Amino acid sequence: MKIIKYKLVILLCIVFLASCEKDYDSFITKVTYYPTFELEGGIYYKHPAGTSYTEPGVIAKEGETEIDVTIIANPNIGEVDPDAPGIYAVDYFATNVDGYDGSTTRNVIVTNEPDNNSHDLSGTYRLDNANLVPFDIEIEKNKETGIYRMGSFYGYENTYGSVYKMPVDIAYVEDGIAGLIPMIDLFGYYLTASCDIAENGDLTFSINRDGSAWSTRIWRKVQ
Repeated sequence: MKIIKYKLVILLCIVFLASCEKDYDSFITKVTYYPTFELEGGIYYKHPAGTSYTEPGVIAKEGETEIDVTIIANPNIGEVDPDAPGIYAVDYFATNVDGYDGSTTRNVIVTNEPDNNSHDLSGTYRLDNANLVPFDIEIEKNKETGIYRMGSFYGYENTYGSVYKMPVDIAYVEDGIAGLIPMIDLFGYYLTASCDIAENGDLTFSINRDGSAWSTRIWRKVQ
């Protein structure tokens, strides 16, 4: 009788160990490498207006292995038009072997002044909007990229609270014209805007959301 009991115990142990091995196997995972991108020319690419545009080049990798890239002009803006100064967005997509996607965006600035030295938008500006509390912001230029960082855009924060503060990046395009670097705004809209630069330095933005005209913002130059 004891022998039968011992055999039963041994059999149960074997079954238990086998089930543990299966559970252990279920916890074994492999490393997956999400797609990464290398953009020739950087994410801000200045292209001289009136000259033929060629994609500068992109490499997508999964770890150290190159993978295919799909290049699509952002549908809210359209294809890069080298004869029309403005800011265009080119999107890059790749998928790794495990089916995980990755993406990045290049901002192509078609400009007749690619060196960006003829006009400086840096300074202090005040919001001019009858429906919002006015306040001052700073616009600062990145000397390496020539891109400007604007401390606010919609100008909501002094009226509705700091949670609505939304800094943006802008770029000088041509004489009297600047543009917003396209982005997703606080409310989930795809945001683009052109900016008229007055002789006194005031900035008037014509704003588009998801490709449709929406509103304007005026920031007056203080100093």
